[in-house]
Amino acid sequence: MTTPSWSWAVPRIVRRLARSGPGSAIVVAIGVLTTPITVSAGDAVSAPMSVTAGDLAPPTAGFAEALDLPVHYVAVHRPDDADRVTVTFKPTRGPFVLVLADTHGRGLHWDLQGAPHQDLRAVLVTFVKPTTRVDGIPPGTPVFGVHGRQFFTTELLPDVRWVREACDGSTGRRDFPFGRVERSLQTVTGQPFTSFAGTARTDAIQVPGIAVTTDLRAAIDRKAARACDAQQRKRALGKITGGHYVRFSESRKQETADLLARHPRPDYGALNDVTEVVKIIAVHGGRAKGYRAFAKLLSYDAYLENANKRRAPIDVKLQSDRPTFLVLISHEPVAWRIHPEGRSSVTGVFATSADTPKVVDLPETVPLDIRAHQLGHKDYATTVLPDRPDHRASKAIMETWAARFPSKTIDVISARHVASVTVSSHKER
Repeated sequence: MTTPSWSWAVPRIVRRLARSGPGSAIVVAIGVLTTPITVSAGDAVSAPMSVTAGDLAPPTAGFAEALDLPVHYVAVHRPDDADRVTVTFKPTRGPFVLVLADTHGRGLHWDLQGAPHQDLRAVLVTFVKPTTRVDGIPPGTPVFGVHGRQFFTTELLPDVRWVREACDGSTGRRDFPFGRVERSLQTVTGQPFTSFAGTARTDAIQVPGIAVTTDLRAAIDRKAARACDAQQRKRALGKITGGHYVRFSESRKQETADLLARHPRPDYGALNDVTEVVKIIAVHGGRAKGYRAFAKLLSYDAYLENANKRRAPIDVKLQSDRPTFLVLISHEPVAWRIHPEGRSSVTGVFATSADTPKVVDLPETVPLDIRAHQLGHKDYATTVLPDRPDHRASKAIMETWAARFPSKTIDVISARHVASVTVSSHKER
């Protein structure tokens, strides 16, 4: 006794041969037959089919709705095993449509193992790269393809990367990835999701996945609303912190102006006559303790305390018997403390960083200049560190000081996070 057969309109394959000279090319187009075929339990099953997404045509809108077929959705972003994902099947209660979705940069390779030839009534492949491939499709099973990222999501619950987009969207704060993807695919299949199996990284996945019920959709909605509310509070706090930064920057500018008013500015023409060595000290920053990067703080006093922790001190111990000009470059703001030892003499100091640096313990007779990124935003300390010796900014820095001090010895001392730097007369290595 055989089970009742199911009818399905399958793609019509039209082969068009375009011959030119001795070679030939085959172009495959996929349409839809108006005459259905039947597959029954007693039919013989031949070898499974393989298809490439770029050769697939889109389905007729609502193709799954007419027969009220369940839709099992599978989404994988980046597999762990050489771009291949194995799809296995658990027992199902009757026929269904399988949706395979990915955004893999090189095109995913789906391997359907044990796909039920009686129940799998159609496969819909949503893809970004046309090289996406599907193996193991039961013979005679219609396969469609739709291009676009809007048909993809990896998680049932909202991903934080999409929270800002959902909150700012005109469709409302509850318009999160899962709901958007389900509605997008429903315009194609005509049916909502029956189950969902999605992950960011895997090399094997099972169908059907988690049952998508009314309660689950409600739970997703509540989670989405909470995530969006948290993001909106964070954004509001960020605006307050931004106001703190403006106030803080103005105070730092005034502090720098007051410091520079007590020192003469460098006259490089005159300094060239009295300077023998130029020492460029390039560091990422000092050893800041307790500093919280990108902290969003409601109180300005708390913001100021945190910012002051960022400007960690670095002791510059000058042990040179040759008149030395110091170029102090850092990515993070630094409180430079200059300590000439013995017969050492400092002819002048130039300091620059991503934020305003500070120079302390420097005699007021020594010329001083302080700039924030005087050489450009990317031309800070890390550009002259040993791991980036060929960066164009390194060359620009060297050329700048070679032009200001022609025929003088220019030496570079570089480090990451340090508490002190010793400057001597010999050439640094």
